[in-house]
Amino acid sequence: MNQRIAFGPRALSRFSHIIEEVAAELGDDAVLVQSTEMRTRLAQRLFGLARFWWTDTQIKQLLLMALRNEASASRITRP
Repeated sequence: MNQRIAFGPRALSRFSHIIEEVAAELGDDAVLVQSTEMRTRLAQRLFGLARFWWTDTQIKQLLLMALRNEASASRITRP
């Protein structure tokens, strides 16, 4: 059984702020986060983490780690 989780306006505002912080933290790589596709994937990951009651700081750190690992892996696999 899938459990549906709802987030209110306050939580969604916090999530938006977290995404902006992640984009700012990435600095030069922030161009990647500006794309709609990347923001959608980032939001999906954020929602997945938020349902487990991580703090905002933990969510931000986990998102940054995931994005950096993904970017690193894509550089390695490109010929």
